[in-house]
This record gives sequence, C-alpha cells and structure tokens, in this order.
Amino acid sequence: MQEDARHLISVDLANSEFRGSVVNLRGKVQRHYFGDGFGAGEIGHVVAIEEGERCRCGHYGCLETVSSNRAVVKRACAIAEQSLDSLLCQFASTSAEMSADAVLQAFEAGEEALAAETQVGISGLGRES
Repeated sequence: MQEDARHLISVDLANSEFRGSVVNLRGKVQRHYFGDGFGAGEIGHVVAIEEGERCRCGHYGCLETVSSNRAVVKRACAIAEQSLDSLLCQFASTSAEMSADAVLQAFEAGEEALAAETQVGISGLGRES
C-alpha cells in the first residue's frame, strides 16, 4: 500500500455475491456497495477472462464465472466426476452435496487437482492490463 494512500477498497467474495466497502485509513467504513440485487459496486460481471464461460447475465468470462463460490463448486464437481478416487468424493458423495466447504476440506486434505483450479480462480481476481 502506498504511504500517501487515503482509502482502501475491500471486496467480499462470499456466496457468489461480490460486495465492496470503501474504507478510509482511520478505519471508518465510508460506504458499502452490494452486488446483484442492489446493483451499486457489482463487480461480478466485470470480464475477468476474455472469451470465458457464458455467465447468467449473458456475457462471457465474468468474474462470477471464474471466482465465485458457484464457479469453484462447479469446477470441483467436474473434477470429482472425472476421478472417483478424488478426495472431493470423500467430502461430497454426489454433485448435489458439493459445497464450498467440501472443496475447502478437500483442498486442505491435499487434493492435487484443486491446486490448478485455485490458480484459475485467483487469476480472475487480478490480472495485468
């Protein structure tokens, strides 16, 4: 962070809803911005990957299709279906049972296939122009 910076922007990626807060460096929250239903500050539909997966908004490669809980769970389901000996199957026996918590547990248990998927999700959050 720059020494002369006066504000910090925080982004919460929980539950596939991208929310942001603008905070001054004295720690006081100045504004909350909520996505989807509230519109302002919605960053979930910013293009993160050119020509990426189609989003429910109709565009392609939105941040929501790359880094949201929904996107991570979808990719985890694909891994589990391709490899029945995946650690993911220990934490969710069916696709319907797959959750962000199950994915986290499998990741912490050492599921190797999730390492590459983690990089996909992270790449959507920050890229060089």
